[in-house]
Amino acid sequence: MADHIYLDPEISQLLALKKLHSAEPSPLESLSRRELDIVLKITQGLDLETIAKKLCISPKTLHTYRYNIHKKLHINNDVELIWLLKDSGLFNLN
Repeated sequence: MADHIYLDPEISQLLALKKLHSAEPSPLESLSRRELDIVLKITQGLDLETIAKKLCISPKTLHTYRYNIHKKLHINNDVELIWLLKDSGLFNLN
């Protein structure tokens, strides 16, 4: 466990949303819990069909959620979502 920090998923989620050391709010603060679940699954590299199955929602419902996520975050696609998260320090591409 040397050099690694282990946090409960809910705690790490709260830390990511609060960005404790920054005066700027996280771009994810405007998202609902369900939208945040979808964002996290997208960042895990899951395809949309798998995400819909894991969340027990229809593909059409998932597309509606993604549309709302993109609108709230002022982005056009999932690539921009990843870059937004990276630029906000909430996602590491390494």
